[in-house]
Amino acid sequence: MWFPVLKLAQMWECDRIHKHAIKKMPYNEIPKSSTEKVALAVQHNIRPWLVPGLNELAKRKEPLGIQDLEILGAEVALKVAAIRESLSLTIRSHPTLRLVSGSRDASKVDFTSVIRHVFEIPGQFRLWCAAHSSAFSHLHIRDVDAARFACR
Repeated sequence: MWFPVLKLAQMWECDRIHKHAIKKMPYNEIPKSSTEKVALAVQHNIRPWLVPGLNELAKRKEPLGIQDLEILGAEVALKVAAIRESLSLTIRSHPTLRLVSGSRDASKVDFTSVIRHVFEIPGQFRLWCAAHSSAFSHLHIRDVDAARFACR
């Protein structure tokens, strides 16, 4: 698996290695849930996974659950809930469409524009990931600086 490579490339700020590892991990070939893929996309700055994963979460019939909240964290889960809620807002603005209580079929809806708005993609994705990931909280500054030097 390429996740350890991603973690080290991100820690050492080796963009070429990071991009190569992402290319070796196509979204559809990773046997994880869309919730896990979104969490990994945020944690490891895997830009190509974020929109497809969020689209899958927005389209699914089941609401977000406790397990999703635990995996995604509160902020990301609330943003996903806002994206899912955009479906009912769209339906309210079209008098010919109806959402029946207990049924939710968003399988043909593309939430990409809402996702880009809610997650401020593309410009701020990397900064957002860095600000919201606790993956590096255990590192000392000198370790990161040494790794950056070694990577050049």
